[in-house]
Order: sequence, then structure tokens, then C-alpha cells
Amino acid sequence: MLNVIVWGNQEQYDLFINQIKAEELKGNICVKGVVSEDCAWSNKIDEYEMIDKKVLLQELGGVKIDCVLVTSVQFHFYTTKEEILSILPDVKIINARVLNIPRFDFRRYWEVLEGKVSIISNSCWGGLTYNSVYMEFLSPFINLSIAPLDYIRLLKNFSEHMS
Repeated sequence: MLNVIVWGNQEQYDLFINQIKAEELKGNICVKGVVSEDCAWSNKIDEYEMIDKKVLLQELGGVKIDCVLVTSVQFHFYTTKEEILSILPDVKIINARVLNIPRFDFRRYWEVLEGKVSIISNSCWGGLTYNSVYMEFLSPFINLSIAPLDYIRLLKNFSEHMS
């Protein structure tokens, strides 16, 4: 089971709370708290501890966090990512939008993330796939187009061509 911090409790949080609860019920994640900029009005939300981001590390009390699930909208995701990494430099950051992928399973998604998948595609399909599942682009074939016969030739002697 992965220890997760949810980052953000605004209206986007409400869009994902049911999927987050479902992943907890499946035994895939354990939410250790919800980071908020304003913890003055309550110390809990949906039975989760509210954590002020200014004191995030102190409030975790030595609990290892595997990932931060960011519920902010896509536009803000990358600035939020920088802020999270300044506080928790070794944590994986996951856009909560992955929870909307049909038949999503957090444990399987985590295995793919940990496996560092490199997609070998002869068209933009690889980049579109990385983008649609909110994964880091780990392929040397992003934005590359290879003619079908050349692609088959590449695959037949892949190791030789890549070296």
C-alpha cells in the first residue's frame, strides 16, 4: 500500500474524492493527509488530516510518503510540481486526472511508473499515450515519424540501431 498526500482541497479535490476513496478501499493507497493553504477553518476534511504546506514535513512525523496526488487543474500542475519538489524532493508527483482513466487501478499504474516505460512508436502515438496517462516522456521517439518499412527494419535490429 502506497502512502499518499493529496495536494489541494478546492473544487478540483471534490472531483476526485470518490476515486481516491475507491483506491483506498481497494487497498492500493493510504491517504496520510490533505495539504491546504488554509487549515484555519478545520483540521479535517473527509476524515483526512488537513496539513498546512508550510509545516508539511514536521506534521508527517517521519512517515515515508510515496507520492503526492495533485488535484489542481492542469494549468497549475507544473508550478505546483516545482513547489512540492522543493519540500519533498524525492517524491513522485501524480496528476489526479489519472483517476478518471477508465478501469484505472493505482497499484498497476504505480508499477508502470516504477518500470520507467519507454514507448517505441513510428508516429506521434507514443507521445499522445504518455500525455493521456500523465506520464513522463521517456522515449527517444517523441515527435518522430518513421516510414513503415524503416520502422520494421528498426525493430528487427533494434539493439544494433540504438547503439
